[in-house]
Amino acid sequence: PLDVEVWSSPALAHSMIYVGATDGMIYALGDPAKQTMLAKTWTSFGADSRHTGLAPTLGPTTITPKIVFNAGGGVNGSPVLDDAGNIYVGTSSGILYGLERDGTVRWTYNTGLVMGSPALDAQGNEVAASQGGVVHKLNPQGQLLWTHWLANTIQASPCVGPDGSVYIGDTGGSFFGIS
Repeated sequence: PLDVEVWSSPALAHSMIYVGATDGMIYALGDPAKQTMLAKTWTSFGADSRHTGLAPTLGPTTITPKIVFNAGGGVNGSPVLDDAGNIYVGTSSGILYGLERDGTVRWTYNTGLVMGSPALDAQGNEVAASQGGVVHKLNPQGQLLWTHWLANTIQASPCVGPDGSVYIGDTGGSFFGIS
């Protein structure tokens, strides 16, 4: 057992399960020696644009928790993974992380409190929403491409369409399509 509250949904890739917890840790569950490559990655909450949660591979046969990274703030949203197994996650301490599969930090970006999960577009750009009402789009190296300010707080995860459009709702009852 992890012996900590888990608020995020798990992400499955390379026969490993990745999950964030309220203690600020990102855990990998499984046996790294038995990792397999996937034809499809977990690039948004629920794995795909329909958020089905269906993985194209079996999960690990051995569940051994391993701390991959200490994010220094609670991880409320699910981590997302790219084709290489890199991990992207936002935290309650206001930092968005791009991590190697082993937890090595690739980059950080200060977004403000992130409650939901980030999403990746077809080019590997990351989209994340901070609770302060800001949607951020970063390139795969963690450099800001654009920000879009909404009128209200954001508690949700963005979704990215096949054309790169970003869809998200806010607590004021509005829903946005950003392209």
